[in-house]
Amino acid sequence: MDVFSVTELHAFFTFLEGKGLRRLREVNLTDRLPYDMTEYGNGPLLVQVEYDRGFWNCFIADAARPEPAYDVHLVTMLLGHELNELMPIRDQLAFVRANWDEIVARFAPDRLSATHELVAQSARERARRRAPIWPRAVRELSAFLESQGLTCQLRNAPDGWLGSLAVQYGNADVAVRMRSQDRWVIYFSDPATGSGDWYSVALIMDLLEGLDRPKIKYPAFYDYVKAHWTRIADLFSPSRRRATHETLRRMQAQAAGRR
Repeated sequence: MDVFSVTELHAFFTFLEGKGLRRLREVNLTDRLPYDMTEYGNGPLLVQVEYDRGFWNCFIADAARPEPAYDVHLVTMLLGHELNELMPIRDQLAFVRANWDEIVARFAPDRLSATHELVAQSARERARRRAPIWPRAVRELSAFLESQGLTCQLRNAPDGWLGSLAVQYGNADVAVRMRSQDRWVIYFSDPATGSGDWYSVALIMDLLEGLDRPKIKYPAFYDYVKAHWTRIADLFSPSRRRATHETLRRMQAQAAGRR
């Protein structure tokens, strides 16, 4: 533990027990990785205190829908306070104690729906204040695709939470999906045939430039798509899409055979 002491933690647990909550769960994995979590509940409300990779945080959750649990920083916004993401665990626990009655009221059954919506709004506001979650290369390619007449068909970005991000643009002939994995990648598909096949930008470049092409990395291949968009789009035009699928599938099979 850091300067936050075991005594302070146990005092908070005693406070929760005094409010009628009981200990429901305790997870201690510190023998394998620095993680510890203790959960208290009383029916509709859950309170979790978590130690993860060197940081302490407190979470409030709806027992009927415990995921996601809301960190106290979001709960402060829910109750109309100014967001302070640097609030240390000692202050988080003090906030919960000082605002306990209002927190309980917010998670009462007749207010749960409104509470979840307000927290979602708070998460969106928090995400807005942070640096853009969409990298510059993704934002610039999105704007380019819109300028070419494609429309946004998918935007998956959990509000204020960690998670996989994806955005997709398309028209009648071609769809372009950008997705975060261990890195940002681009895939292309042909919605007209409904094949469901998606081809990586690397495979498209191999088709257009040849297998001996210079290898480029993120974000250079985003620039490549903009610079060669007419050629890429033409691959999926009505007159060429069948041959494109056949060639790309053959190239995929050959690449798999080389592994």
